[in-house]
Amino acid sequence: MYNNVVFYLNKTGCQWSFGLGVVAHSLLSGAHDAWMNMLINPGGIKDETFVAVKKGGGEDIIADVEKITKNIVEHVMAEIII
Repeated sequence: MYNNVVFYLNKTGCQWSFGLGVVAHSLLSGAHDAWMNMLINPGGIKDETFVAVKKGGGEDIIADVEKITKNIVEHVMAEIII
């Protein structure tokens, strides 16, 4: 996915790139909000192993989203800063 984003950034202008940077920040914010909601809700689940596995998977997803959005924003900043 990241390679596709870089391809399109290279083919578009600065204004489009800036918009994509805003989208990347929104994606990260949405992922964090969803993750916090998931951390609040499992209190009623009695299977602690299930909760631990899902929590670990969620942490991996958040780490991936953070890495992708960081790379997108860095690429966008490199495009728009002269």
